[in-house]
Amino acid sequence: MVSMNEAITYRISQLCAEKRMSHSKLSNLSRVPQSTLNEIVQGRSKNPTIETLNKIANGFGMTLAEFFKDDVFQNVIEEETTPLKQTRKYEFKNYTPNYLKKNIEINKNNEN
Repeated sequence: MVSMNEAITYRISQLCAEKRMSHSKLSNLSRVPQSTLNEIVQGRSKNPTIETLNKIANGFGMTLAEFFKDDVFQNVIEEETTPLKQTRKYEFKNYTPNYLKKNIEINKNNEN
């Protein structure tokens, strides 16, 4: 079992290695400040926002749903995936990967 932050860190590192992309290049492509990306990759950011994670996914040329479509997210500690009361600013730890995928698909359908 891993924490959500560990899963995110692993996934970013995995994709950087697969695409032979440095964190600096990912920062430029995603338009996420290098300092923010470093905080996330080093596990110091406790709650990266959905907006930030979406930018990172886009930097890899994929959707947020594709970013989460990895086995590492199936091993996240259960307490961390329990939806909490929604706040004005969305925090990643409030949603399970399946919840995110479902809502992203619903939002895509509503846009059409």
